[in-house]
Amino acid sequence: MWQQETIDQLLDLSKTEYNDPGLVNEYSAGTEEGFCLVEKEMLEILLSLPSKVLVVGCSTGRECFALEKMGHDVVGVDVSESMIGHAKEVACQAGSKVSFFQGEITQWDPPAYSYDLILFSENLYSLIPSKKLRVKTIQQITSFLKPKGLFFILQGWLAKKKNILHHNALVFRMRALKRCLVDAPLQEPGDTLMKNSDGSFQYYFYYFQRPEELKKEFNAAGLVDLFQSSGRWVLQRKNEVNQTLSEKMNRWAFKKSKKNKALFESHSNIEKINKARSLVLQEYEEKQTVLEYKEDCSLGFYDYEKHFVETIRPNEKVLVVGCGAGRESFALAKQGVRVVGVDFSQKMIQAAIQLNNELGLNVEFIQADFSKLPKELGCFDSIILGDGLYSYIPSKKRRVKSLQNLKSYLHDQGKVFVVLGGLPERNSFFILYQIKYWVYHILKRIKRSYVYEFGDHFVANQSGDGAGYHYQFQHKGELKQEFKRAGYQIIKYHNHGWVLKEK
Repeated sequence: MWQQETIDQLLDLSKTEYNDPGLVNEYSAGTEEGFCLVEKEMLEILLSLPSKVLVVGCSTGRECFALEKMGHDVVGVDVSESMIGHAKEVACQAGSKVSFFQGEITQWDPPAYSYDLILFSENLYSLIPSKKLRVKTIQQITSFLKPKGLFFILQGWLAKKKNILHHNALVFRMRALKRCLVDAPLQEPGDTLMKNSDGSFQYYFYYFQRPEELKKEFNAAGLVDLFQSSGRWVLQRKNEVNQTLSEKMNRWAFKKSKKNKALFESHSNIEKINKARSLVLQEYEEKQTVLEYKEDCSLGFYDYEKHFVETIRPNEKVLVVGCGAGRESFALAKQGVRVVGVDFSQKMIQAAIQLNNELGLNVEFIQADFSKLPKELGCFDSIILGDGLYSYIPSKKRRVKSLQNLKSYLHDQGKVFVVLGGLPERNSFFILYQIKYWVYHILKRIKRSYVYEFGDHFVANQSGDGAGYHYQFQHKGELKQEFKRAGYQIIKYHNHGWVLKEK
């Protein structure tokens, strides 16, 4: 049984986290973004007439201001005093009529049957400790809905598979068994305490294993799902289900999925490669992505990168390919290294140049494609491929050729650093993972789907108006083969990175 003292402590952790000035600034940067395309289209279907809407967990007001622009009367509630304070400032400056209230939603007492739609912000549901409290919170909040009102919740889950042999499912079941045998502060399988870099606890988060787990909790709260897709749920009270609206949402989703699939289907492999490249560029040109990369620049090197760059000495000349907004470049420049940063995103390069001027550093930034680097760059002592960059290059042939081209930019005995994580560990589940992976992609080939190579992954992006691409390497051996084929030998490997040297 959960102790009330434990629940209060976990809720206090979340309050502290969401009052952090850095997090407030991060949220405020996206206030003007509004809804992504998918969410906007869904709300246009759900709210065809001007309506009264309550946003729970409104943070700095992104959803609230977007809903107001769509013609709705909006109220926002958040437990964070700092978030609400910023939202009120923005509303005052913009002349907005959105009403903002600070406090816990369970202690808030508006008139019953007040709202046409209640929006529960993204993953807020996972911050509530214990299934009992989550269900009770939903029951209390939905009492604010008008008859036939809608509950729109943005809530994802960790894994879709029910199979007990699925790696995540088994790990969580073992975790639950352990908690039954020992006196643990966390009681349920998905309970997780997120940690800061210094090891201290940051906040509580519940990882749902599959949509059915969420659906059971919603049903226990007296709600039925009209529609759900990619972590977006539309619910109504059990005795008020609008079947016509449910059918309308499903027809919209079917048309949307056909449109997304059409983005990838092509009879030409060259067209597929070019499409994948354009999708990567589209994702990294988004305003929010650029802002996130700029904020990360203050972090310097991640822990798993420090093992490799420690061999780089002051006054060496280093090329950072896929430099983004300059995180690695600035960290090296502060150590006295002469740095040139290259990225194919114009907006990333513009952000990097701006930060370079603000910091008073002397890093040179150039917009260029990894596969077509300008010859006038000269030669370098070391070349760093930015975090994950290598997996965003479509086709094995193109990846190998890009690595081969780097040799003309290296001094004798020069090194190439490839930072790439996310490889499956070779453990007891590795063979099962491999079998599932190969069967899945063989079926894709039989269906003549959009997969070009076995590791290709095309996924719809959050905005719903395109997709992202990356290549999922299946094991270290697959990477070693590509490095060997490109004419490199591996001189060091640790965790997320490789150090290569020309043979």
